[in-house]
Amino acid sequence: MAGLLVAGLLMAGPSASCLLGKAQEAPPASQQPPASPQSSAALRDLFDKADKMLRKADDAARGKDAGRVSLLLRRADEEIARFEAASGIAPILSAVAASREEAGRGELPAAEISLRRARPWLAPLSDYTVPRSAEVAFRSAQDSAADGNADDFLAALDRFEAATLVPVLQERVREARAAVAQGRAMLVRNDLKGARKAISASRAAFDGLTYARVLSRSRYGLLVASELLRDKALLAARDQAQKGLRDLKLALPLAPEPVLQSLQRAQEDATTVWKRISRPAEGDADILAAASDAVEAARQQQRAFRSPDLVAQ
Repeated sequence: MAGLLVAGLLMAGPSASCLLGKAQEAPPASQQPPASPQSSAALRDLFDKADKMLRKADDAARGKDAGRVSLLLRRADEEIARFEAASGIAPILSAVAASREEAGRGELPAAEISLRRARPWLAPLSDYTVPRSAEVAFRSAQDSAADGNADDFLAALDRFEAATLVPVLQERVREARAAVAQGRAMLVRNDLKGARKAISASRAAFDGLTYARVLSRSRYGLLVASELLRDKALLAARDQAQKGLRDLKLALPLAPEPVLQSLQRAQEDATTVWKRISRPAEGDADILAAASDAVEAARQQQRAFRSPDLVAQ
């Protein structure tokens, strides 16, 4: 059910207003970013806590105790805010925006310094990004700054943003918190039915973070597997392909219709290679690379998807 919800949210737009109304703004984050970046494991724990609280609120909303549902939603919002703060989303976006603006003015040394500020904050988001691609883009930006080439710097910055997709993560978090706020507003009027719809929207938005995470990990696993296979490192290639396929399997129930078939084909092709990887056929590395590219295309499509307005009051 959650997969259908997130696919529907990713696919829908303003035209869904027949069911959904104008969304409230998400409440401002009550948590400040930590003084230093957290680990990816710590962020994973915060995600699990927020997800658990949303599920509890969803279960409670099927009963008749509006007060309990409201309490659980308040706790869910607090947990989501903690996740958002610890993720480093805000400092990354601020640093990248400053870097882009400075590069546009030709101030490349300042632009490089600003981009450098974003780099440590990628650590907690390593599960949600393609770290190696981000690092390659970062170093390319540094080289371009040293050469005084603003166009190349901006191109590298584009690749850095494509590897991280931090604005997508921010959008999913904002959607989740806005839906929670909508649900709490419904409960003020003892509208449990409306609250259930809002909680479903919040869970779907939060599932969008899971979708972003498993796509990024699948992209990385299949890409590395293709490179290892070219180098005849068969055992290592098998391990990476297996990891990439495992994450791809998790992505499929959450995938919106426009990319679902391409992801399914990528899964089928990569599985075929994985099964015979101890005795690979000619071109198998290319097949894994193509599967990885299909996953990456789905990652980038997340930029075009926007959740619909939240449940009308």
